[in-house]
Amino acid sequence: MAMAAIVRLAPLLLLLLVRCCSGASSFSKDLQTLAMESGVVAEDRDLLEAITMPFTDPSTQYFVTGFDGFPAFGFRAGANIKHPFRLFLPERMHRNFAILAAIKPDVNEAMYLFAVTNPLETVVQLGVSLSPGETGSTNISLLYTDSERHMTSQTIASFLVPDFTRKWTRLAFKVTDEEVQLYFNCQLYNGLMVKRVPEEIVFDPGSTLYIGQAGGIIKGHFEGALQELRLTNLPALVEVHCDDSSKVPYLPLEPYLPLEPYLPLEPYLPLEPYLPLEPYLLPEPYLLPEPCPCPEPCLLPGPLGNEDAGRGFDVCEAVELDAVVSGSKDWWQCESCMHYHHALPTAAVHLDFS
Repeated sequence: MAMAAIVRLAPLLLLLLVRCCSGASSFSKDLQTLAMESGVVAEDRDLLEAITMPFTDPSTQYFVTGFDGFPAFGFRAGANIKHPFRLFLPERMHRNFAILAAIKPDVNEAMYLFAVTNPLETVVQLGVSLSPGETGSTNISLLYTDSERHMTSQTIASFLVPDFTRKWTRLAFKVTDEEVQLYFNCQLYNGLMVKRVPEEIVFDPGSTLYIGQAGGIIKGHFEGALQELRLTNLPALVEVHCDDSSKVPYLPLEPYLPLEPYLPLEPYLPLEPYLPLEPYLLPEPYLLPEPCPCPEPCLLPGPLGNEDAGRGFDVCEAVELDAVVSGSKDWWQCESCMHYHHALPTAAVHLDFS
């Protein structure tokens, strides 16, 4: 008996964990603080309270683990959670408000996180939808429609963000008089200037609140998990409701190390001006010294005693001749007067004037 009772109470215990432990206390403190600062009576609407326990259809609803290890609600196609809107929302929508959600979609398809539809279920008066964008991206849209003025749902703001399929993500819309801002993973992502007509929607008394879809006609069934889905009349709450543990972790950067002080280089010293080399001058042709006058001629005999073997030379004094070889020619020098004479190549002559 005791075991059976525990089994029956298990879903209720999980529900308490979801609603009391998954950041709710921190959220309430932030809400009270902002209400005191702004002088506004705070209103916090937890739309996940529309999910009944135990689940009406366990085949389409289940528990998963969400942010910080706390349980969250899982949805499969076909989940049907709907209630009269007055059980969870005011009859007149706040002029300024915020919608906060923590979600993990399983598919990147067109679907609704929640929707308030008119009695005919043909117009979404208030809701948030997801739809696939370009490759690797998702559109997050806020629908806001006065069903008395429009026959179709009106999207007042849509933001293209990186695809976050199968990733836990925090979304928040901050709606003020003239602007709609999207906070993506607790950081301001983008904003649009809008003109809402009317500024405060009055819901049709027969409207229906759907969680994870937009009714039998519009459909758009959500497939994934929801851990938070709130609506509040304090838009500034989106700026403080994320604590450090709920932000998507990023790899920390290396600590900043200042660079060494810049030391300027020494001033550039120009090179010495280029001095062209002196033009190369070819050596002057070798000039034989001028012959000196000699008092009397002499004949040099050849090696065989032939007096014609040599040629006539002017001899200044009786000194021996030194042979100077230049190429294939023999030159004879009379040292006394530095007179050079040409002799036959074979005339290797040594004179002895003793």
